Amino acid sequence: MQAHPRVQQYLDAIGITPRRVVDDFERFVVQRYGAAGAAFLDLSHGRADATQEEADYPQLVERLYRAKNASWELSRDVTSQYAGRQYANYLSLFVAAKEPPTAARIIDIGCDNGIATCFYASQFPDAEVFGIDRCAEGIKCAEHLAHMLGLKNVNFIHGDAFASGLESRHGETCDLVAMTLSGYEALEDPRLTNASLVAFLHRLVSPTGTLIAMEPRMTAMLDEVNKQFAEQVLVNLFFDDSGGNEIAAKVMFAHKQQLGRDLVLHDD
Repeated sequence: MQAHPRVQQYLDAIGITPRRVVDDFERFVVQRYGAAGAAFLDLSHGRADATQEEADYPQLVERLYRAKNASWELSRDVTSQYAGRQYANYLSLFVAAKEPPTAARIIDIGCDNGIATCFYASQFPDAEVFGIDRCAEGIKCAEHLAHMLGLKNVNFIHGDAFASGLESRHGETCDLVAMTLSGYEALEDPRLTNASLVAFLHRLVSPTGTLIAMEPRMTAMLDEVNKQFAEQVLVNLFFDDSGGNEIAAKVMFAHKQQLGRDLVLHDD
């Protein structure tokens, strides 16, 4: 999938570069970022060797995100290596789908370093855009990116989306709620089930708004979206995982009621 011109222009502007050979990338990270780069690589290797069933796996992932987001520059370079194609393809799909067609309020749950959030803000300059994430370092990177791009319509919140009061402030008012590759991490919280997570998202989306949920594979969470939302379209999205292997992620566009807005991928 070739990146949409607007997406490629955005990724170029923020410094996302082509993927390197793994050994070259690891040498580059250590040479450029020293101890911070080495700490990220150690945790990245540890995650690759771990399994999600291990008791300390959530803590390992938390430390990895904190290390990756030690600075905007390191976060950007790691994103280029491990998620550059993901962002190029996902954001191109977002542009082509034109869902939602208009937006006054957008919430990006699990926004990490703000790359997708800031793109939403740039595409909907009159919208009020929020990104929320549990990683304080990620929020600092996101704020740096928004400032770098001169965006005035985006704000970032450090905290747990499900205990932050989002629902009381913005329930039924969000024209776009995005949760991309963060649902399975949210479900590591024992307080949440697939049903309660999707019900929370459902309560945020406006009556004519859109939920975009992306998961690395067809999951029980996406099955739950099928149950709780009246209208859904599922799209395969190809990109590389952290090991460089191509995967087909699942992107679901969902509406609370039958709106008849068939997903048509536009070329303009």
